[in-house]
Amino acid sequence: MLPFLSADEWKESVSIYQARASSTPAQIDREKALRALCTQREKEFNDLKAKPTARTAEEQGKLNVLQDLYQSRDGDLKQLAASLDDELRVRQGKLGQALMEPVQLVIKQIAAEKGYNLILTKAVVFLGGDDLTAEVIEKVNAAAKAAAAEKPAGGEAPKPAGGAGDKPATGEGDKK
Repeated sequence: MLPFLSADEWKESVSIYQARASSTPAQIDREKALRALCTQREKEFNDLKAKPTARTAEEQGKLNVLQDLYQSRDGDLKQLAASLDDELRVRQGKLGQALMEPVQLVIKQIAAEKGYNLILTKAVVFLGGDDLTAEVIEKVNAAAKAAAAEKPAGGEAPKPAGGAGDKPATGEGDKK
């Protein structure tokens, strides 16, 4: 990102970046200006750091300011990255749950139809059992197609019919 920006410039840059999908031309231009400013400061920093002769007090002061900017923004960047990682994990969890709901309903339906009290994944079955994977996939796909056909414009699709009664199902795969 932009490690050679002041705290206010950093906040402005982050807010422009976060609203990127709806950025105005003025915000896009400002983001470009902040990037150019950062690039200029980075060049100054590298030039001062690489200076073969002794630095003047003014040059050393400028180098110190640029180092402080970099270290501050490095911390800010790490905080932002952690925040975005957390947000990504939450979104992935919600999506995973939304994807698994229809699968779980179908598994419960198959358990009720076949009189199974327990359905396990292949990973925990060592020997025997009935592999229900293809049947689960077929029913989930059929339910998704039916839901898509019934889906009202702009509405949410109905979920596949479940109804396992009191027979628990804990996953797809083999009967044990």
